[in-house]
Amino acid sequence: MPSIAIVGAGPRLGLAVARTFGSHGFDVALISRSGDKLDGLVGELTAEEITAAAFPADVLDLSSFYGRPTATADQISPLYWDLHTTHRDEAERIFRG
Repeated sequence: MPSIAIVGAGPRLGLAVARTFGSHGFDVALISRSGDKLDGLVGELTAEEITAAAFPADVLDLSSFYGRPTATADQISPLYWDLHTTHRDEAERIFRG
């Protein structure tokens, strides 16, 4: 399942992006400093049958990300290569509908 992470998710643009990608089958990860705000956004998306999860974190504070899974270069490289050689037009197809 494809997924998208929305950093700085909020009730306007972040929610609109989440709805757009979520309605096209993407799982949505919402990242923001305010956990309370995120819970409400996840509730709205879930009610619309979009799979969403909240991740409260301050992206400017690296310590808030410690303990989360990290990927190595060996894990990222094949995915990066696949996305940039096989599925280059994936984002464009979403917006062409």
